[in-house]
Amino acid sequence: MARMENMKRTNKKFSMVAAILLLLAGGILLWYNEVRSAATGDAISEARSAVVALPDVGRLDPSFNGKLVYATGTPENKDAITDPLIGVTVTGISLERRAEYYQWVERTARETRSTSSGGSEQVTVYNYVQEWANSPVNSSSFHEYAYRNDNTVLMRVPTETIYADDVIFGAYKLPHFIIDSIRSGSATIEMSPDAIENLNSQITRPGWGNYVHVQGNIVYLGRSPSSPNTGDVRVIYNEVKPAAISIMATVAGDTFEPFRASNGNTFSQVSMGTVAMDEMFGDAVRVNARITWVLRIVGVLLVGLGLLLFFRRRTASKA
Repeated sequence: MARMENMKRTNKKFSMVAAILLLLAGGILLWYNEVRSAATGDAISEARSAVVALPDVGRLDPSFNGKLVYATGTPENKDAITDPLIGVTVTGISLERRAEYYQWVERTARETRSTSSGGSEQVTVYNYVQEWANSPVNSSSFHEYAYRNDNTVLMRVPTETIYADDVIFGAYKLPHFIIDSIRSGSATIEMSPDAIENLNSQITRPGWGNYVHVQGNIVYLGRSPSSPNTGDVRVIYNEVKPAAISIMATVAGDTFEPFRASNGNTFSQVSMGTVAMDEMFGDAVRVNARITWVLRIVGVLLVGLGLLLFFRRRTASKA
């Protein structure tokens, strides 16, 4: 009996502490969000009044140095990018490498079953399927012994984005914060016979045959892409190819940097294609509003959950 009372007191204390923490977290988030939203809005408004059009990115103009400019053009990379891990070569601006592994995965579900005494009980059911996972799955703790330690991996391939050393924008060099914002679709990749042979030698034994298959933007590591086995790996590449962009950033010599407003906030904008200046500012305002409302909802939910726990604890104490 005494043990039950101690557990009840402990649960009440935990509920009170949790309620206070949720109220604090929600209140702080709501306060921070409103301050952030106002500061971002002020920075966007200041940028709108300061921006000037850069008419020709094809030549460096010292008179624009230190100014926030709006410019359009097509970035270029004249040197090939080679992934040193796999040996893939592209001519785009950047190359993203992402791996998926064919693994046994444990799934659990709750089922209601009848008991021999005529009642019912909840039981956990374990199912095992083979599927593509974003990372190797540790099967050593699987519930069923038959599936434990059954996962293998031909080769571990980290996710990474490889950037071109020199991405030019007319006479200017693009910094990484702009390159990171450029998006385009995947493209067919190329692998030299030497690269395929080198990679094949790393993951197979002599006489095992070819384990490297190139399919569009995928390098498949395994015996047969149409019939995957546990441990097979597919490496998916996405190449950012040169395409027209519109940017707003501060000119810094022969490159760009984010615009710094008087309140300390920074502003820059990149849009795919030739986009009007007003439309780019409209996009920035909409993104700020979207983030503001998402954080408001999260903050209100935290405060509401905190109040629910608090009053529930008060009601339990009176009872």
